[in-house]
Amino acid sequence: MPSIYDNGTYASNVTDWHVSDSRYKADKVTELVGGDFARFKHVAEVGCGAGEILRLLSCDYPDITFHGYEVSSQAYELCLQRQRSNLSFTLGDITKMDVHYDCILCLDVVEHVEDYIGFLKKIRSRGEFKVFNIPLDMSVTAIARVTPIEIARRMVGHLHYFSRESALATLEYCGYEIIIERYNHPFERTKLAFTLSSLNAHARLAASRIAPHLTARFLGGSQLLVVAK
Repeated sequence: MPSIYDNGTYASNVTDWHVSDSRYKADKVTELVGGDFARFKHVAEVGCGAGEILRLLSCDYPDITFHGYEVSSQAYELCLQRQRSNLSFTLGDITKMDVHYDCILCLDVVEHVEDYIGFLKKIRSRGEFKVFNIPLDMSVTAIARVTPIEIARRMVGHLHYFSRESALATLEYCGYEIIIERYNHPFERTKLAFTLSSLNAHARLAASRIAPHLTARFLGGSQLLVVAK
């Protein structure tokens, strides 16, 4: 039976495969890693989607060789349109390949994988450093309303729901050493407008600057960026 990533369901729900978020995510990754990113020679992304994050990074860092791995044939077709001299793609599962990189990006992927524990253990040996972005779907507000969790599963295929504490505990359980961890707040991109959703986003952003842990735990909408070995 085809997965939602190959039968058109995901493409229907997320028509641009999150390309519109790519510049923001690419900047967050390089901001998190800092000057060390430019020292890498070979960087891979697991579950690269349409490949736009890698395309942007390959333009920003022409001396680095980038490679994307994607298991969805529909997303892979989009990747092929973004190949460059220092960027290539593979349709396949990196955990079944004998490869090793200076850094592996795993952005918004763990929550989609059925056996996420097995997946995390396998990719640990595929790269020296790993950069994760993990949505923190589990919050007091999400549990109280239920709808956000239902939407995350139905619309974008989230099978697992994390808080900051459970995400870090999972990585440590799988043998990772946490180097850096930092919140990512997608709602900071919301433009100022007098609508309920934008006012909610600005309230979350203001709260996150005062009490980031409490904001993520109670109000939700945050993500966790992690650099690990």
